[in-house]
Amino acid sequence: MAHYKGILLHTGSQKIIEGMFANKPTFPDYIEMGSGRYEEFTEEKKKAAIIELKTPLGVTAHIVDRQFEKHDGEKSILRIFTEVSNEHITQNTAVREIMLYANSEWELDENGEKLLVPREWQGRPVPNAGGTPIFDYVLKKPGIPFAYAWLAGPDQDNILPPPTAGGGFVLTHHYHTMEFYVLNHYVRHIEVLVAPGGSVTNNYLNDRLMRLIELSDADIPQNGTRLHYFIEKEI
Repeated sequence: MAHYKGILLHTGSQKIIEGMFANKPTFPDYIEMGSGRYEEFTEEKKKAAIIELKTPLGVTAHIVDRQFEKHDGEKSILRIFTEVSNEHITQNTAVREIMLYANSEWELDENGEKLLVPREWQGRPVPNAGGTPIFDYVLKKPGIPFAYAWLAGPDQDNILPPPTAGGGFVLTHHYHTMEFYVLNHYVRHIEVLVAPGGSVTNNYLNDRLMRLIELSDADIPQNGTRLHYFIEKEI
């Protein structure tokens, strides 16, 4: 199984400290993935100075969950669980690096909330691995580079294949975890924002869907299936 090592970047630490003095949390909220590796940066202090992916891929990727784990007296481990899907690639593609950004700018709707739109590919809605429809926030501008992760070892299950044709197109979703140390006194000043379809609640998603596609109450499933009726896995 592919394993990624991660590090909190200098720019991420600086953002947290600025937020602490301003009594404002830092919001890691957006990820991008790449296929390169900074082989020349062997020391962690040099990796911590990275501000961009070596070889960006432009694939669709999201934060789907997060976890803090107490490590020792001074540090905790922050794990970021990510999902990447293959609707925009045309050949086998290796994911070897992950960049986490914080305090990004997002498009807003008429109510001042983040604009939430259904993900589509070739004119059809895109489901996640469980068949649930995927809704995305619309990025306006990435925030500051917060943390960086790189593949430790050779390529394994980090190879993302292109969609395969069947009755429709079968999409592939991979899940990778980046983890890095943060000082314990930083932890309460970090609030990781999870993408829709990750740990978002059924009630929240259904409420937003009501506004987006104007479904009647009778159309909203009451059994917690999160609109499985809405999308097929093969599209």
